[in-house]
Amino acid sequence: MPGFPATLHHVQTFVLTAALSLLSLGTPVHALGLPGNSPLSSLATQGLFRAMSQQITRPGAAATSKPQPLAISAFKPAENRMLPARMAGAQPGLDGAQKKEMEAVYVQLLNSYDSLMDNNDEARLKNNVAGAVMYALMISHYVLSGEELSAQQQDGLLDSINRALFSTPAFKSMTDAHKQELYEALILNANMALALQEEGPQDQDREADAQDLAGTLFTQLIGRDHSKVQFTATGLRLY
Repeated sequence: MPGFPATLHHVQTFVLTAALSLLSLGTPVHALGLPGNSPLSSLATQGLFRAMSQQITRPGAAATSKPQPLAISAFKPAENRMLPARMAGAQPGLDGAQKKEMEAVYVQLLNSYDSLMDNNDEARLKNNVAGAVMYALMISHYVLSGEELSAQQQDGLLDSINRALFSTPAFKSMTDAHKQELYEALILNANMALALQEEGPQDQDREADAQDLAGTLFTQLIGRDHSKVQFTATGLRLY
């Protein structure tokens, strides 16, 4: 069962180091997240998120839908990460060596998620879209509220996301490559928000950017403002 809060501090330290590496390259804070043409902002993905959120937030969804094996949300990954090189290449004003360094940092941010899963005996959540959606929501909630989800809340959230994806035709028709892009985009945005939030006490502008990035990510996934959603033992409830 998920239980990430105990090791969240280690992830914060890791992603903060990576984010500072990006900033040292001259990357503006607002550019640390994914570009406007990212997998999260495509019309197809937004349609998927709308369908998923309707399933997750439907009253009584957990009682009326059948649990599904987590494997239905998994994908077969490509040999290499898909987004880091694309993101680094899209950054203006950097030479080839700097873009390579930036690409390596983005890879590290993805690797930090893998390490978190391994440290919590949750390898099943690697290369799994439901796991990445849960992580993005959990981190967004933490950045916006300072609260960590309990293990029971994480379990309920993961189960509801997995059921919702199983019930969404748009997800079933996605290729492994598309699922991997979505997975990487969710983790990268979540970890950048976490890194900026960790820098917040020393830099109020970065705290504001963390809130903005986390709020945008949460709204993209659920279609509601964070303040209108409550985490429960079985998923989410809308106010």
